[in-house]
Amino acid sequence: MNISHLPTTDDLGAERVMVIGLDCAAPELWLDRWRHELPNIDALMRRGVWGPMRSCHPPITVPAWMIMASGQDAGAQGVYGFRSRTGPGYGDLTLTRRDFFQGQPIWERLGDEGLRSTIIGVPGTWPPRPLAGQMITGPLTPQQAPHCWPRTLETQVEALAGARYAFDVEGFRELPPDVLIERVCEMTQARFEVALELARQDDWNLLWVVEIGLDRLYHALWHCIDPTHPRYVDDPALAGALLDYHKQLDGHIGALVEACDDGETAFVVVSDHGAKSMTGGFLLNQWLIEQGLMTLKAPLESKVRFDPALIDWSQTRVWAMGGYCGRLFVNLEGREPQGIVKADEVEAILAQIEAGLQGLVTPQGEALAVETHRTGDLYREALGWPPEMVVYLGDLAWRALDTVGAPSVWAKSNDSGPDSANHAWHGIFIAAGGGLAHGEAVEGFELLDVAPLLETLLDVEVTR
Repeated sequence: MNISHLPTTDDLGAERVMVIGLDCAAPELWLDRWRHELPNIDALMRRGVWGPMRSCHPPITVPAWMIMASGQDAGAQGVYGFRSRTGPGYGDLTLTRRDFFQGQPIWERLGDEGLRSTIIGVPGTWPPRPLAGQMITGPLTPQQAPHCWPRTLETQVEALAGARYAFDVEGFRELPPDVLIERVCEMTQARFEVALELARQDDWNLLWVVEIGLDRLYHALWHCIDPTHPRYVDDPALAGALLDYHKQLDGHIGALVEACDDGETAFVVVSDHGAKSMTGGFLLNQWLIEQGLMTLKAPLESKVRFDPALIDWSQTRVWAMGGYCGRLFVNLEGREPQGIVKADEVEAILAQIEAGLQGLVTPQGEALAVETHRTGDLYREALGWPPEMVVYLGDLAWRALDTVGAPSVWAKSNDSGPDSANHAWHGIFIAAGGGLAHGEAVEGFELLDVAPLLETLLDVEVTR
């Protein structure tokens, strides 16, 4: 959607914009099933525009939030997931950092216009960079690392929330549900206490806060609220706890809106993607082995996560990184240390993989819908170290796993820990104030439209 198509009552514009990000918020819950339980969300929908929001390629927390903040896709950013390839070596993988992103988020551009920003918890922002305003970094921030700009803000965060302030819930996939719920609620309470205090400081034009807790609870508990889940469990206590957490978030949103609702502030509530039941996992590297495209140095006695040291690179043409999508890399001659695939062979190999994946049949006897994309078709430019192909399995219902040495290419769950949900293509979008129409449902809004909307509301001209 072009933002000029958003329904308005007046010219778009606001002195300030508050963005509240709810990682993984699912539109079927927030905009429909539980809307009547969320009075503050309902009020914003009634006074603004709202609808499902199409995510980006790939629909993953990192890099999606920085894509949203910059209006530049993953190719322009040079970041394609939580882990980034940083060189031509097979082991050149590391958790994504701020300096991997080659695009400029809106808060850095606003400083050039004399505007100030307060940024809290946005994934992909560590280590913090100087900006006109203040920042607390988000998930992937190492424990005990400097995490604020300016550094003096750390003292204020400590005074407000102490040890309760967390960037994420460590090991969330392995925690008992009751422990996970307690830790997520405590983390969220601390984040919004800090956000509310910083919001009351009348020195910002953009305030952007992101909470990761919803994503963590969906991954753990989705099978308790979706009766169509293949491993559905009718557990009223856990389902009720998840609803209670939605209500907690709604209360925090209401407090922020009430504190800043001066007639000059616009409010935007967004998520980077949605959630859906995880049907199972597909062992992409194991499948490549069976196709003769990857070779192990020696047979394995049991399944293990992908390790470059296990692979005979002199006999391997393709390898994959797992996740909500599969990222496939060709072992290219002249690029990889032991590359064996010539440049004019790449397309034939990708076509072979594509044809093989299109013929997959699940253990239940059903054809698996497979969506494949050449990187060059997804992005006008692909900076950094992009994969040659991206694969989505079962419309994101199946997770791509990088495990090798298993007796089957099919798995019931995630190889990084128990998981109930995968990501879905649509998150939520709600925007109120700043001349937007009242109570209008909209279709076609995309994650890449968020930055242009914020720029328009704040009257900032940007050239990308």
